[in-house]
Amino acid sequence: MTNINNRGIIKLNKTDLIFFFSLAVMLMPAYFANNAVIKLLGNICVLFIFYLLFVRLYKPSGFIYLFTLYYIYIVANTFINKNGDIHSIISSAKIVLMASFIDYMLRKHTYRAVNILYYIIFVYVLIDFVSVVLFPSGLYKTTIEWNQWSSSEFSQWVFGNKNNHIFWFLALLILAYIRYFLLKTKKEKICLFLSLL
Repeated sequence: MTNINNRGIIKLNKTDLIFFFSLAVMLMPAYFANNAVIKLLGNICVLFIFYLLFVRLYKPSGFIYLFTLYYIYIVANTFINKNGDIHSIISSAKIVLMASFIDYMLRKHTYRAVNILYYIIFVYVLIDFVSVVLFPSGLYKTTIEWNQWSSSEFSQWVFGNKNNHIFWFLALLILAYIRYFLLKTKKEKICLFLSLL
C-alpha cells in the first residue's frame, strides 16, 4: 500500500486507497451506516468503483458472473412477489460492484487486498467488542410489537443484535487464516497466530 523511497517520501497507491476507503464505507456496520453522510459517501464510492473497473477494462471471473446472476434472480423474484422497488436494484448493484472490485484486487494484488480487508474488518470487530464490553445491555434497544397485547425488546450493538457478531468474527478469522498463508517470514506468522488466539 505504501512505499518509502530513498528521500523519505511516502508514496501511496491510488488503487489501494480507493479500495480501502470504498470498502471501509460500504462495509460500515449497521450502527453507523444509517447516517445520510455515510450513505452519500457509499454512493460516491460506487461511482469511483464503476469508473475504475471500466477504465481498467475489468473482465469478471466466473464467480462474479454467477454472483451477478444470483442477484438478478433475487431482484426479479422480489419484483415478481410485488415487493420490489428501485432501492432493491440499487442495493444489489452496489453489492455486485463491491464484489467485482474485491475480485479485481484479489487477482491483481492478492496480499495487499487481503491485508486491507483484514484491517478494515479487524477495526470494526474491535469497535464492536469494545461496545459490547462497555455496554453489555446494548447501545440502544429496538422494540417489535407482535400484536396489540405483546411486544419484545432487543438489545443492539454496533453490528446490530447479538446474532450478527458471528458473521463478522468468521470473516475476520477467514481473512486471518488466508493472511497467515500469504505471509513470508516465520516471525510474522507467529505474531498472527498468537493474535488469532
